[in-house]
Amino acid sequence: MFKKTVRWIKKNKKEIIQVLALILIPVPVFVYLLSVIPFLPSGGNDWAGFWGAYLGAIIGACVTVWGIKKTVNENRKLSFEPYLLFEEVDNIPENTLVYGCLVEYSGNSYAEKIVCITNVGNGAAVKLEIGKDIFFEIPILKKGDAAYVALEYGIEVPSNNIERLSKEEIMKYCSQNKKTGISVRYSDVLGNISEYELCLRLECMIDISPQSHEKKLTQKIYLKEWKRK
Repeated sequence: MFKKTVRWIKKNKKEIIQVLALILIPVPVFVYLLSVIPFLPSGGNDWAGFWGAYLGAIIGACVTVWGIKKTVNENRKLSFEPYLLFEEVDNIPENTLVYGCLVEYSGNSYAEKIVCITNVGNGAAVKLEIGKDIFFEIPILKKGDAAYVALEYGIEVPSNNIERLSKEEIMKYCSQNKKTGISVRYSDVLGNISEYELCLRLECMIDISPQSHEKKLTQKIYLKEWKRK
């Protein structure tokens, strides 16, 4: 219960600050003015106490109604909200459609990573889009459904014989190591839009076999993390 309350406060902190600003700044001034207006009977402190209690009760009731309404709307939204999980996979079920997504277009070769996107939420993810500069669409991802996406990253592979690579060519190849982010956007059936950011790690290396001392070009993509915006 405490964790849910903290999450609710973090999610609605902007609205909470606005409500507190409306209460803490004007109300004391208003109560003071009511307590000192000349045509009221004497005993300004009594009037201040009365108006403070009266307005406090009204404000408390309004805040309670606002909180209940907000909670009802959030619960209603959660009943239709998708929730996505992302997982690297090596094997794909037979007869399964795999969507392709180019993360980086430059290069003469590609490194690839298959990511499974699973909807474990209560509602369907509609118009799900994934990409960086150019997005492609997965029409709909219903509750419990999974989609497989091949994330492809363009890299520059040396054209020379790997055994004859110069130090500059080796450094150029290995310097392609980098992190990049791609976005996953979708909406629920009510039209509420959500977005995830996937953090990918590209590693380009030249491995040397300890037995034969042969060089080998390797390139890998890792799904480091994802977060919901």
